[in-house]
Amino acid sequence: MIYHMLKDKIQSQINFIKNIWLFRKALTDFYWWDYSALIQFMNIGLNEMTSGIENKGSETHTTKSKKILKMRRACEILQNHIDDLNLFV
Repeated sequence: MIYHMLKDKIQSQINFIKNIWLFRKALTDFYWWDYSALIQFMNIGLNEMTSGIENKGSETHTTKSKKILKMRRACEILQNHIDDLNLFV
């Protein structure tokens, strides 16, 4: 019982550190009055979700490929929006 609790606690701490590293750019750009970091959070999260579904997803290939294409298009739109925001800074 203690082993499982300790294992879960360590695993959650490792996951927390991975997320901090993954979102470090968006975290440093975050201000309460600016929404550009939120767009970065969405883009990074959607990229990770896309790669996870593509590599580890248990769906059939036909439904998975349609979903992945739409998610990649959404990532591209978000990235274009981020690039447009950075032009004016």
